[in-house]
Amino acid sequence: MPIKGATDMKGHHELTVKSEDFADFLREKTPDSVCPACGMDEWTVICPDPVESVNAFRMRLVLQDGPRPASLSALAIYCDHCGYIRCHASRTVRAWIDERQLELDLQSGDDSIEGCVDEQ
Repeated sequence: MPIKGATDMKGHHELTVKSEDFADFLREKTPDSVCPACGMDEWTVICPDPVESVNAFRMRLVLQDGPRPASLSALAIYCDHCGYIRCHASRTVRAWIDERQLELDLQSGDDSIEGCVDEQ
């Protein structure tokens, strides 16, 4: 799935992740992703700075089973062919990035990770 950084998005930001981390997430979780609207497979990340970061945006939702409105932060990409917009929950992306970083730290033998070194 070709992924490019692009477009200007200003507004409500709750979470920022590195563009490279979001692209890695998309490649791992949706490797053969085609647009459900047109069938093409070229996507652009919606972000203000394609080199540095991707900002989440907040959607205010009314949940069917919830007592009050809630909000959800999302990271988004759009289809270069038809403009279809696809969102990923920012908390899911952040959890994947954090877990991957922890695995990398453990593999590299980083002793500075709290709680991961047995003290005897």
